[in-house]
Amino acid sequence: MHGKDLLSAGAAFGAAGDRAELRISKVCRRRCVFCCEARNLRSGGGFMPLAEACAIMKRLRSGGARHLTLLGGEPTVHPQFGRILRVARLLGYSVQVTTDGTGLADPAAAAALLPDIDELCLSVHWDGPELARAVTRLPSAFEAVERVFGNVGRHGRLKLFMCHTVICSLNARKAAGIAKYVFSRGRPGVYMLSQLIPWGSVRSSYGGLTVRLPEFARAARAAAGVIRANGARPVVSGAPFCALGPLAPFSNDLLFSPRLVLERGRSYLKENVLSVKKSAVPPLKRTRTVRCLGCALADRCAGVFKAYLDRFGDGELRPVAAAAAARILRGRPAAEGAAHG
Repeated sequence: MHGKDLLSAGAAFGAAGDRAELRISKVCRRRCVFCCEARNLRSGGGFMPLAEACAIMKRLRSGGARHLTLLGGEPTVHPQFGRILRVARLLGYSVQVTTDGTGLADPAAAAALLPDIDELCLSVHWDGPELARAVTRLPSAFEAVERVFGNVGRHGRLKLFMCHTVICSLNARKAAGIAKYVFSRGRPGVYMLSQLIPWGSVRSSYGGLTVRLPEFARAARAAAGVIRANGARPVVSGAPFCALGPLAPFSNDLLFSPRLVLERGRSYLKENVLSVKKSAVPPLKRTRTVRCLGCALADRCAGVFKAYLDRFGDGELRPVAAAAAARILRGRPAAEGAAHG
């Protein structure tokens, strides 16, 4: 749904349960090589006006939403980010912020902002300065996230601290080391490991940046060993159950919660349109193939990215038998804290 009368369409705001995501920024200071939002950032919108963000939050709340995730671009660089947080708090939301940490690196800003954040999902794709520069193409990224970890430890009153690593050819062999680095700096309770998404800036470099499913699974298992040893829970996103082996119960395909997603941008050749969509399954546009026929988890699995199939085919896919599917379903953790991807 999109158009000028969106805010009057009350029914849409309560249609996806109690979770909503609001993209308040189409601006990011980093240029991550695998940014899946790069094309979206160019679609217009800049920063959502404060008055509009407040009106949307009020309408969502009256429609039954209780959990609100603030997204970007990078939401923390919004010039009114603190006021948006305060309004969300006053409206009674549980607020999650998905961030690269830019606006939380300064101690004074973090001290003012973190008390109004219930859940923080921090992107960390490296274990040192060199890899951070390779991923973000920004020399200060590593030092900024180092400061964020310190500020979270000093000022955070988080109900949930999450970290997120995209596994690609630049860091797959270092996945366990990245997890060790994260736990040397902070204590996340949930840690998401994602397969590369072939959107945005990855469209032209997917072949060089992605890793095949067996390599992704090895890297994810190595990182998950560190994650679980530190008392945290892994979540794996973007890969089919049959590729994950013992990590299948931790697939985000099982943990994803329906939500509404609202943002401004281009729609049907119109600029700066406010749109709302319902996401009932992980919104990653994956697909299934004939090899998925007979899989006992076919109705739960989102499948594989089409770009992956175009490059590598579906020979790595294996239908999950009924007994294995039952073990996977029994082993899944509670959905609380599942990320948006």
